[in-house]
Amino acid sequence: MTLTLHDVVYSVGLGVFTIALIWSWAMVGAAVGLHDNPPVEDGLDTSAAGVYLSTGIGGSMEPTLSPGDRALCLSWADYQEGDIVVIDGEATGSSHDVRHRVVEIEGDRVVTKGDANDYRDEPVDSSEIVCTVVWHE
Repeated sequence: MTLTLHDVVYSVGLGVFTIALIWSWAMVGAAVGLHDNPPVEDGLDTSAAGVYLSTGIGGSMEPTLSPGDRALCLSWADYQEGDIVVIDGEATGSSHDVRHRVVEIEGDRVVTKGDANDYRDEPVDSSEIVCTVVWHE
């Protein structure tokens, strides 16, 4: 099969369109106030679409994510070791949801760690993962 310039432009354009659509969906959610019960601390709940906008409050993920950095998260995106996920705060004993990096997956249990931390977090059940970070600034 030979790829044409049209095929490449179409594929790249489709990817850009998809990212723009997800981002605009999150922004529309912010504009209409879909944040009555956000699953992410200081976040935006567009959970019907599985799209979340998360704003970090701690320094455990520095230098990758600093306090105040925004992250676009998808509840339906798969994660693997090395990805950053948002964990339900109740599962970690925290008063807010936690954004940490996946360091190990053991069946249905997920072990995470803040990049700036010297220790791993206690394993949590995979059902406690709220979403996967797919973009951040």
